[in-house]
Amino acid sequence: MKTPASIAACTLLLGTAAASAQHHVEYGLALSLGPDYYEQYEQGASPGAPVAHEMIIPGYGRVAGIASVGFGVNKARVDLPGTYPENPLVFEYGFASSRYWDVLQFDEPALNGTHGFFDVTLYVAGSGLADLSDGYMQSPDTEFDAFWHAVINVSVDGVEDPVGGPIQSVFYAGEWYKGFGSTTLDYVGDPLNTYQQTATIEFIYGQPILMDTFLQVDTVFDNQGPLVGGTLNSVIDLGNFAYWGGISNLRDANGAPVTSATYSSGSGFDYRSSALPVPGDVNGDGAVNVTDLLNLLSAWGVCPAMPPCPADVDGDGTVSVTDLLTLLGNWS
Repeated sequence: MKTPASIAACTLLLGTAAASAQHHVEYGLALSLGPDYYEQYEQGASPGAPVAHEMIIPGYGRVAGIASVGFGVNKARVDLPGTYPENPLVFEYGFASSRYWDVLQFDEPALNGTHGFFDVTLYVAGSGLADLSDGYMQSPDTEFDAFWHAVINVSVDGVEDPVGGPIQSVFYAGEWYKGFGSTTLDYVGDPLNTYQQTATIEFIYGQPILMDTFLQVDTVFDNQGPLVGGTLNSVIDLGNFAYWGGISNLRDANGAPVTSATYSSGSGFDYRSSALPVPGDVNGDGAVNVTDLLNLLSAWGVCPAMPPCPADVDGDGTVSVTDLLTLLGNWS
């Protein structure tokens, strides 16, 4: 994939949070459409309001994005449609990033100072739509790439990864890609709307565990050569979250289960549990009740072009009877 220098620079910027911080968040957007460019990134000790923006050039196209973050939750979405074959897209992109850092620790007096292990995963929820007209699809001179990745990085003093590096990384990704010279658009990568494959993390009891989790969505369309006529509609929507999937199988250096260790984190979030909410909990308060029902009914119909649309429980872009039945089925 060819990545614009500005996107690469944004990615590097997001990797520079101070390791000494107990908890930290960074999230934002970089969008380009024709001569217009937009970039906004927010950071701090705690999450703030989402970063959302939309750019429209009448008769040409549209690009929009949203990024937000919470401890245990990442959100990123990019829309890129161009529906005017007589005035086709040239080179456009959207980039959305959501990232949080936190420090956690397991203590057990009989084990402090010794190595241990636990398993982690993420639940990545979302969808991808990539629809290129025949003009774009059949041309060998166009390239389309819509890429998402979700990463867990863990650093513990005294622990190395399998190749001797200081950071243990877990990487999940997927990509819709049509390359130069190709006439097909294919998806390759990890599945969406499920828990991802678990990975094992090594740590030391009684020592801080610095964790960094991020989600990024990157969409690029390149039609700079002969300027082929065609239309494009692309929505890479992980606005329905990448959720922290929990810590499981805590054990000692010999693999024996450990159930007596105490836990703490800098943000106060409990990473031992999954952050995946109950379907139908529209307002995110942990319960499915009359408040959620009223919120769902008030949002009935097609979701707005710019998310979020929390009442769209199944993520199909419309609040309908399917969402209502799911909510009622999880009433608490």
